[in-house]
Amino acid sequence: MVQTTVFYLLAAWGLSAGAADIFGALGLPEIAARYAVIGIFAMTPLVAIISWLYEINTQGIHRDHGPRHVDEQVSSETEVAKRDNRVPLTLRYGDQVETFYRDVTVGRDECCAFQIIEPLISRRHVKFEFIGGRWRASDLGSANGTLLDGREIDKEWLAGDASLLLYPDSPSLQVTVGSPASTAIGDGGRLGHGKRSRL
Repeated sequence: MVQTTVFYLLAAWGLSAGAADIFGALGLPEIAARYAVIGIFAMTPLVAIISWLYEINTQGIHRDHGPRHVDEQVSSETEVAKRDNRVPLTLRYGDQVETFYRDVTVGRDECCAFQIIEPLISRRHVKFEFIGGRWRASDLGSANGTLLDGREIDKEWLAGDASLLLYPDSPSLQVTVGSPASTAIGDGGRLGHGKRSRL
């Protein structure tokens, strides 16, 4: 939503800078250019709302139906998961790195445990589930799909490290199975270097 709104404001600024020349070339009065510029900037809140309700993908603009349910919250079950010998899952996207011992949903909605705020990423994009001692990645009907090794997946078991694309030419979502982001230093499973561990 933020990126889309910023792009709109930049485009509006460029258009407003040349509005007088454009309207003059069309033989329209100067006051018409002034009202047009005011109208363009007045549309900013509407653009922000639309960018939140709709997703942008390679096929155009589609309705974003939002989360089906709120992702699980971090709780006291963290230690239970560790006692059950759950294999940790570390996700890396740019500078964002977090380690999880529980099922985790990735998307741009604030309910997602691993949130990525980009307009081409769905509000709930992909979920990682720990089932029978193994991690599985499941696309949640995202607008742009989830690609593993260049192929779009629906559900896929992770045998080890993996690199996922959440839309064509996106930065890689690096997935590491069985290795925390860094050495635990206590504080309820919080990891060093400012990275977090969640159940």
